[in-house]
Amino acid sequence: MPESQHRLFFALWPADDLRARIERDTRAFVAQAGGRPIPAANFHITLVFIGDVPAAQIEAARIAAGAVTARSFSLSLDMLESWTGADVLVYSGEYPPPALGTLIDRLRISLLQQHFKLQRQTFKPHVTLVRKLPRRLPKQPLPRLEWPVNDFVLVESQAEESGSVYKVIGRWPLA
Repeated sequence: MPESQHRLFFALWPADDLRARIERDTRAFVAQAGGRPIPAANFHITLVFIGDVPAAQIEAARIAAGAVTARSFSLSLDMLESWTGADVLVYSGEYPPPALGTLIDRLRISLLQQHFKLQRQTFKPHVTLVRKLPRRLPKQPLPRLEWPVNDFVLVESQAEESGSVYKVIGRWPLA
């Protein structure tokens, strides 16, 4: 019998008050765009997508995360964008802080040292608001959202009939 697979990614996970503000500030745009809105409970910023791995590799992902040292920082989100290739509406940050890039680089290196195979990725911090976007909205500024980043998380994505459900399975503080 084949071993079960676990779909994993590392992310920034907003506090409940921040999650509520993202939903409030973008509600009208989400309704206007159509498509499949992302539930506020799933709002996050993906740092590194790992993908499907056997259960034995979950511990290796935790070990990799535990080896990462990085400073806390503040991240600004300030733009609404429709991304054509992915058919998504996102709340993005035009000018990510260098500390975010450092965190991602260190996390990727640590995962590679644990023998994970990672895809190359272009990174722009964003919270996905809508998938399967039928109408693109023009790029436009949104109220600036300041996100104090004090930790990062390991998330397991579980497919259900209603869509993906994300479960935080590990959390690591930043200095």
